[in-house]
Amino acid sequence: EKPVVAEVSVSLREFADGREGGVVSVTVREDATIGDVKQALADHMGSEKVLREAKIVRKQGAGLVSFKDDERLGNRRKLLVLGVEFVAVAQGPSAEEPPKLTVEEALALQQDLLEA
Repeated sequence: EKPVVAEVSVSLREFADGREGGVVSVTVREDATIGDVKQALADHMGSEKVLREAKIVRKQGAGLVSFKDDERLGNRRKLLVLGVEFVAVAQGPSAEEPPKLTVEEALALQQDLLEA
């Protein structure tokens, strides 16, 4: 019988321009790696961009040091995240340009709506 692995809540704080920003909490298994935490953040925010661009870091002296994705979370429950704006990602596609339609597509869509 496999032992049940507890889940833990991890607080992720956005860190940009030397300042701490918003906080997002994610839930991961107690035996999670830093990579698992990034995946949980990506899932929470609905953005794979997080996996590519986010760096989970810790303060060390006057600077910051990145955790490796395969590093164990251990007993850490508060982490700093660089490279991702929580607000911009949370808005999702609306932050980008709206979809482009040809005149024909727009008219067809309008006709479909009128007939509905």
